[in-house]
Amino acid sequence: MRGNAVSFSGDGLVLVLGMHRLEAFEHAVRAAPPGTEITAAIVTADPHEAGMLAQLVITELATALRPIFPTLLPPGLRLVLDDGTLAAAVGVTSVSDMTEAGIRLAGGRVVARVDGWGAAHAIGAAR
Repeated sequence: MRGNAVSFSGDGLVLVLGMHRLEAFEHAVRAAPPGTEITAAIVTADPHEAGMLAQLVITELATALRPIFPTLLPPGLRLVLDDGTLAAAVGVTSVSDMTEAGIRLAGGRVVARVDGWGAAHAIGAAR
């Protein structure tokens, strides 16, 4: 959200969530062990309109909340507005507003991959 490059420690979860599946981020956070690094890449089938609107809403919300909560998300939790690059790296070839997919990284390697409704919870709960 800040325009910074995203890097990964080699351990944690990477989720690809369509605009209509953003609540799945909460499911993954609740299911994962405390301290798990979780990155959610927000995607849409219409990046020019819906993607720009999402960026506007999130930026306005962050601007309003930052004086109260200096870090909007706890350390290790990140939201990324994705242009499809991160989704492709995760193995998602086609995105829509209903996309829900994810991978679990351990030691820099993909050790689990999920796709479909409930994927974020499933990958968060997997050990």
